[in-house]
Amino acid sequence: MEPPGGVLQRLHTVLDDVGDASVSCMAGSEALDWVCGLERIRARLDSIICRHLASVGSDALIEAETGHRSVATAVAARTGCNPCQPRADAHLGTWLADYPVLADAFERGELSLAHVRAIRARQNKRSQAYLPEAQGYLVEAAQGCTWAEFQALLRYWEVCADPDGEEPDEQVASRRCNYSKQADGTVTGNFTLDPLAGDAFVTAMERHIQRLFHHDAEADSKRTAGQRRADALVDLVTHGATGPGTASKPLVHLILGEDVLTDGFSRLDSDVAPTVGPAGTGTGDRLPLNHDDPLGRCELIDGTPIHPRFALATLATVHLRRLVVDADSEVLDLGRTVRSFPARLKQLLLISARGRCQSPGCDSPHAWLQADHLIPWSRGGATSVANGQILCDPHNKVKRDRPPSDPSPGSPG
Repeated sequence: MEPPGGVLQRLHTVLDDVGDASVSCMAGSEALDWVCGLERIRARLDSIICRHLASVGSDALIEAETGHRSVATAVAARTGCNPCQPRADAHLGTWLADYPVLADAFERGELSLAHVRAIRARQNKRSQAYLPEAQGYLVEAAQGCTWAEFQALLRYWEVCADPDGEEPDEQVASRRCNYSKQADGTVTGNFTLDPLAGDAFVTAMERHIQRLFHHDAEADSKRTAGQRRADALVDLVTHGATGPGTASKPLVHLILGEDVLTDGFSRLDSDVAPTVGPAGTGTGDRLPLNHDDPLGRCELIDGTPIHPRFALATLATVHLRRLVVDADSEVLDLGRTVRSFPARLKQLLLISARGRCQSPGCDSPHAWLQADHLIPWSRGGATSVANGQILCDPHNKVKRDRPPSDPSPGSPG
């Protein structure tokens, strides 16, 4: 077997060759394949580092031989890195030893370091019993999803393991708002809200921030984004404090699948046995949530998964807008009589797009999203769900500026 030092030397030589390679002379698709291949190699290196750091030896042994109190501090002293990094990698390597399917996929480059950390972050007292059986399911999902989709799918998997609704109770109980007035009169603070209260807050803030943004553009104001957020918060708080009568209930757009709703009501009836969660995610009394099945969705209109218990427990504290996708009861096509998408059709498009801009890789905030025609209305396109897509304002403007022969940012191809 070749000594470790020789292996490292050969690796350095190969990396020198990789660094000397130039992508400027490659075709665009070839250069992209090259960079994607490097990303997979980085994942493999991360896996090897985590595994070896976990097996270097005990902190006591390292301290006796080097004088450093831990493996992490010894590595940091020699390489100049932040000791938090090798410490976290060593802990992750130790954790992966109990999950061989995840560890193998990580070492093959099929999972990135971010994927593994995200899975580990979702392990808790409720979900850890299901993780051994779900390893293959999560690896397959990570390979076939975008990062945003994987985060949502992972969140669904985590919520499935909480049929008794312990997490919503914890989230509501942990709500807080702290603020203090400084000697010079400035006020600082922080807060934590449960998912539905947080959605109502973010929706109100983003809508008002957009109004201030358009006002600033017309008035040629030099207000920064942070200043607009601060001014929007003060405006909303002041309006709520001075408005007539009691404060109005926030509006929450909740997407709730039929299977989830049926299961939720069955859990309220002790004589009816609740259903079991979807296959492939572990056994036991799990909630019937499924990221890929419309009947198993429970999420806000921006695609954020939430626990079904919120849907039943907060009916008296928020306005819920019922959004039903049903061709028999909804007019989904307005033909050529209406140019702009009405709110109802925009909501249906938002549900289909999971509350995200459909231009690949775009992470624009929900307040920027607009309903847009795939085939422009000016070129005969109908105002219908079939001819609609969700784009953010910047991508919609880019599309309008393109020649008619160019594909739109959100269209296939």
